[in-house]
Amino acid sequence: MLNAPGAYEGYSRLVPPGFKNEICARSILLAHLNPMGFVPATRVPVLLQVAEKDNLVANVHVRVKRILGKRVVVKIDPVGHFDVYTGPNFERAVRDQIDFFQAHLPK
Repeated sequence: MLNAPGAYEGYSRLVPPGFKNEICARSILLAHLNPMGFVPATRVPVLLQVAEKDNLVANVHVRVKRILGKRVVVKIDPVGHFDVYTGPNFERAVRDQIDFFQAHLPK
């Protein structure tokens, strides 16, 4: 269901050999909620990790930042959508998550 350029190649790097690239037809009938509808009600700190070269996810972090203000931490990395799942980009993303949790979870 990902049809953006490079999506097949990016996803293929994450799955094991022999993975069947298929999905149940009923999956496209499910209602997909727009997460932006939940943003105004959010009362906790939020970490947004943005892949600057992402061609699969809409670039909405600016709107989220405007709505949440100081409650949101935005980390922007010069990578594509699938680049954060392996290697040094993965390590950096996890490090950012750990730093965020250490700063915002009760001690």
